[in-house]
Amino acid sequence: MAAAQCPVCFTPLEIRTVTPCLVCGANDEHPLMAKYQAFRLPNEELIVLCKGCQLEEFMVPGGWGFQMFPEEQFPLDALSPIPEQVAIEPATDKYCPECKLRYSFLKILAESGISG
Repeated sequence: MAAAQCPVCFTPLEIRTVTPCLVCGANDEHPLMAKYQAFRLPNEELIVLCKGCQLEEFMVPGGWGFQMFPEEQFPLDALSPIPEQVAIEPATDKYCPECKLRYSFLKILAESGISG
């Protein structure tokens, strides 16, 4: 059965058109960007980030990466880059209007025990 609620805050989810970035991909302010990088998390899950989120969320203190990998000086170092190109076509995903994040990323946060 498909999730109807956010796994972090339990707000009802919406469906949105998204870009490949799991962090900012549902944000209407971010247009479809040309550069995305796929990474493998230590638990083998796949995460796709735009260059902006790589810097803002995984290299600047206070970003999601620092919550996911508090032991890392730069959480981006905890991710294994995948060399294949990421398709840049828009897709659809569920979105939490309270957390302001894609469901694909919220699942990863919930599995990591992180709350929004």
